[in-house]
Amino acid sequence: MLSISLGPIALPVAPVLLLCAVWAASWLASRIAVWTGEGHRAASAGNVVFLAAAWGLLAARLAYLALNADAYIA
Repeated sequence: MLSISLGPIALPVAPVLLLCAVWAASWLASRIAVWTGEGHRAASAGNVVFLAAAWGLLAARLAYLALNADAYIA
């Protein structure tokens, strides 16, 4: 597995890329809200992206657990 080494810490590349992508999408959503004249909604536009990513990861994990429940029960 690919990882980025920062001294004694090794960070896997896939989660780091996911975090960077969510941060970039959140920033872009905030900028678009400001550019379209919805500046008072800029913070909530960025937060929606983070919440969508969090709910998506939670749903994916629950689906994985449901599909492999027999392995976890044993």
